[in-house]
Amino acid sequence: MTCPHCRSADTIKKGTTRKDAQRYRCQDCESIFNDLTGTVFAEHQLTIPEMFHIIRGMEEHTTNEIFQELDRTYKTRLPRILSLTFLVSVRLTKSMSLLARRDSKIRMEVRASADFQKRTRNLRFRQTTRRNTRPSE
Repeated sequence: MTCPHCRSADTIKKGTTRKDAQRYRCQDCESIFNDLTGTVFAEHQLTIPEMFHIIRGMEEHTTNEIFQELDRTYKTRLPRILSLTFLVSVRLTKSMSLLARRDSKIRMEVRASADFQKRTRNLRFRQTTRRNTRPSE
């Protein structure tokens, strides 16, 4: 595991967190971090399996149904779930917009290439038709 603070690979395992994420200690900068550091899941009190259960269930179930399955209180967890849902959707939106930009750039390049080929083909066609239509001497 690489340290998110100094990018050193010299780290050792240092137990687990309440969320069952592996905790690490950097030998270079002595910072302590875990598997969730730097992710959308880092600031939430839910366990990793609960987070994935919620994300998987968002498309098919209501929030009440998800909380009943997890045996959680709706009122105490709702703000955390909503913020988690928001963060995940923001990350997905950013990823989708990056993909869309790449896709549109590729499409523009393909269109430009097709336009160039069309123009050169038309040019060749004009040149051949002009030669054929010249009056013979």
